[in-house]
Amino acid sequence: MNQSRLGRGAVAVGLFASGCTIANDVNDDPEGNAAANMYLDGPSERSLSLWAAPGDNLLAALAEVEANDADVVLPVDNRVLGSFFGELGAYFSATTKYTPFSEALKRQTMDCESSRLPDAIETLCAQIAEPRRPSDESTGGAVQLVLVNELQHVAYQRSLVRQLLQCSWDAGFRYLGIEALEEDDAALEARGFVSKTASGALMREPQMARLVEDGLALGYDLVSFDVAGRCTDCRLIEAIEQYSAEQATNLIAKTFGVDPEAKVLVLTNARQAYKRIWGPAPYITSLGGHVWEQSGVEPFAIEQVAVDRPSPQFGASESPPSGMYGLVWDVDARCMGSYAQGSPTGMANVDGLVIHVPPQDDADRWGWVHAPADERRTLTATCASCSAGERLLLQAFAAGSDRSDRVPIDQALCSVGQACQLALPAAVYDVVVWNESAEVGVATADLQTNANAAIDVP
Repeated sequence: MNQSRLGRGAVAVGLFASGCTIANDVNDDPEGNAAANMYLDGPSERSLSLWAAPGDNLLAALAEVEANDADVVLPVDNRVLGSFFGELGAYFSATTKYTPFSEALKRQTMDCESSRLPDAIETLCAQIAEPRRPSDESTGGAVQLVLVNELQHVAYQRSLVRQLLQCSWDAGFRYLGIEALEEDDAALEARGFVSKTASGALMREPQMARLVEDGLALGYDLVSFDVAGRCTDCRLIEAIEQYSAEQATNLIAKTFGVDPEAKVLVLTNARQAYKRIWGPAPYITSLGGHVWEQSGVEPFAIEQVAVDRPSPQFGASESPPSGMYGLVWDVDARCMGSYAQGSPTGMANVDGLVIHVPPQDDADRWGWVHAPADERRTLTATCASCSAGERLLLQAFAAGSDRSDRVPIDQALCSVGQACQLALPAAVYDVVVWNESAEVGVATADLQTNANAAIDVP
């Protein structure tokens, strides 16, 4: 059984975002005494091709990747399948089909026994708006740089940054940094929306597209700080270090290099927000550490983790509902240290920790993306040509808009006749319905005053 571990952890997600492909060894037993290809060491070449260019029918692409990889790639390596589920709005499946850090949801810990569970947005907005106090953990002063970690295949984590956009803008932040943009950031700004063909595979996911487009609407200057490639003739850790250092140089050149007083909000890859060295020796310096070294600007680093629904040990009389809860080092260091990556320096690697308490299935999408009450809408699709219980993909676009190159405002996997949860502002929508074979049809749904709509396509 070949179980390559090149796909684990930050390395896995970083390599995937940069378009790296990993060869799959064939493990057939020529004598026929063992099962053929018990496990592949990563997605099939066809799955990787589909991720790069899935075509219009994303459900058909998902179905093919499921057939290719679902039973022959271990969850720790199954990044294409997990990412497709994340793109199509099935967040529990995304979280459990691909587990780059070996566990889908972190376990609870008794170190949070006396902790509070404050609202993440309120907590972080207050922290980044006020100067930090000098301490052993921080140099103090105004917050100029906020770095937020995310796992790129679990798109619900982008809802945190999207909800931080307004308060960050109010606090003087004017730059929005993103990775994995496959076109010039100025071209995206000029167009005003994410292109599903030109912007890149990770940009075509609706939560990411809404984050970018909401940022542009507020007036943020979009900053793409990724670099072209990695060192191919050096050790893996060296390649990661070099890549992060070059990303830091790019980010600084477009922000603090232009305006030393700039305030910058950045969404970055798993473990890249860390501002101090981490991991077993040889220790790694992530993007946050390199930016601090090169610019002298200390990051306000935020880690995101998904934790099984907490029990009273978190200080609540009953298990809290699904949501985003924020901890900061000054207030709850012990609990925060239970979930955040430490540093061999003995000092904190992050300033804030967001604990996502997710639902336990794909159906409760509102709970995954923390949808506000005024965006909680359901669509129920039926079609004459569909079979009972057939899986469908529903995509919602602004009514009358050109859908040829736009990312849906939201999309989700549902069964025929199932009430499907989407996060949508009040408006009229063109809803495109797909099955695994083709586009089934398009129907108009009026969700201006109604929270629910039934659509029927041929």
